[in-house]
Amino acid sequence: MKKKFIFKNIIITSKTIPESNWNELLQKSIYATYYQTKEYANYRKIIFGHIPIFLRFLNSDNKIIGQLIIYKNRFGLNYCKKIFGDGKFYSFYKNLAFPVNKIMWDYGPIIFEPKYENEIMYAFGRFLFSNKFKFHGNSHPLDGLKFSYKFGFNLKNSATFLIDLNDELDIILSKTDKNSVRKNIKRAEERELKIRQIKTEDDVLTHYKLLKEHRIRNHLIYPSKKGVLENYVQGKNLGITGFIAMFNEKPVASITISYFNGYIVEQGISRSILDIEKKLYAQELLRWEVIKWGKQNNGRFYDFAGISPEKRTSKEEGIFRNKKKWGGKLVNYPIYWN
Repeated sequence: MKKKFIFKNIIITSKTIPESNWNELLQKSIYATYYQTKEYANYRKIIFGHIPIFLRFLNSDNKIIGQLIIYKNRFGLNYCKKIFGDGKFYSFYKNLAFPVNKIMWDYGPIIFEPKYENEIMYAFGRFLFSNKFKFHGNSHPLDGLKFSYKFGFNLKNSATFLIDLNDELDIILSKTDKNSVRKNIKRAEERELKIRQIKTEDDVLTHYKLLKEHRIRNHLIYPSKKGVLENYVQGKNLGITGFIAMFNEKPVASITISYFNGYIVEQGISRSILDIEKKLYAQELLRWEVIKWGKQNNGRFYDFAGISPEKRTSKEEGIFRNKKKWGGKLVNYPIYWN
């Protein structure tokens, strides 16, 4: 069922089922990512019980000038516990489980005609107010979209490191840290590690086992096997892939990425005990493989995702240094909530 909201010169339509050309229109914007696709919305619905709502922004001529997927959570913690039990994943999820009137979104809105940016952000802010939503959402790191301060929404900065894949490989490599990246790539190659692309569900399960081992060892929450598999199933023909590092035919590390519309976002990277003990430096070789693959497949940016720009804990500081050493540009972007 379609709902319509009108704010000044902008019309917002709301549907629970997307139009057939949803993904096609996304590709009109350089800021569109996998996280605004129908497939990712379906993944969130299956795994988290989040209800996707597909918003479209139209001008006074009824021309589509923007899109955004927002998510409602109908089921909350009881639904999560029913699916996952009350283990580690439940502990992680309960921080994301919102009541019915709270919504969230990632990397949006996606605006097709920049001249309407201010009008769309005003209309979207009014939409949130008029529906009495509590919310949590962020814009794309590169588009700089912001709500007017007059709305009084809470704001904090998140950040990421971005590598511009339009640069030549030798330029990208020259910007990395000489000792902790370039030297380690060379060491990994000398140890004859082999990299293979994730292409089957068995490969995904291999990645899951490595990811689980890595995160348990580092006291981090790891996703469910069902979640990792469903993420790949939904996105394998559109925006999800990854790589596994092999040593003597044994998997020792892995990485997964989203890559829709040429914008690569790192999802999860793992390192086994064997990789540490043998000093194989597989993680550096994997990220270098992502960069090379991105160059070969019309990639525009490599987004390392997930860093705190300030007031970091010791763990966050380690993550920051690990990603900074790749020489990407530090980019801040806003997160809004109320």
